Amino acid sequence: MLWKTKPVEEQPEITLTFWPLIKVAGDDLTTLHLIGRADTGGGRVSSAILDFDQERLVAKTVSGRVYKLEGAQSIDDDALYVLEHWIGNNSFSFIRLEEVLFVAGACNA
Repeated sequence: MLWKTKPVEEQPEITLTFWPLIKVAGDDLTTLHLIGRADTGGGRVSSAILDFDQERLVAKTVSGRVYKLEGAQSIDDDALYVLEHWIGNNSFSFIRLEEVLFVAGACNA
């Protein structure tokens, strides 16, 4: 089951666990996103990433939301489920998962 994302004003910050960065390509646009398990429950796909602090493991997205990353860099089944639906519901005429990117030096505990 999928839930509607709360507005950034109500939920400006989310912590993700079991996360990778993903590169998504569609039409003439390639963007980076985070997927993972949110501290609010269930899987999550972020909007496109504007800024990523690799040392602090914090990302800011085009929506203005801040994601803090904790724990292992791995792929969560709930996040993949949400990603599949996100791709299917996206307005791109063509989209594909280009690459899963792992951040060097990030904790894998």
